Amino acid sequence: MKKARQNSKILNMNKKQDKSNKNIEIGTLIENFDDKITFIAEQVVAIKETQDLHSQKFDKIDVRLERMEISLDQKTDKQEVAKLSRRVIALETKV
Repeated sequence: MKKARQNSKILNMNKKQDKSNKNIEIGTLIENFDDKITFIAEQVVAIKETQDLHSQKFDKIDVRLERMEISLDQKTDKQEVAKLSRRVIALETKV
């Protein structure tokens, strides 16, 4: 009878030890998973920040291009006005 109780106690201890080991394994898995999620979240934030920087650079480039386009349009307009003025003067001198 004593041996049966001892065997039963040993079995219970083994079961508790197995549960404890499984809990430790699960805890470790959860920690690893949490670390991976944190790493991925940090990478997402870094990517977003990089995209924002690129977006700002592209916005600046767009503004510069618009200014250049306006400047070229103004130069073209001035050249056309000068040509028309010369034509008007030429026509006036002919008449």
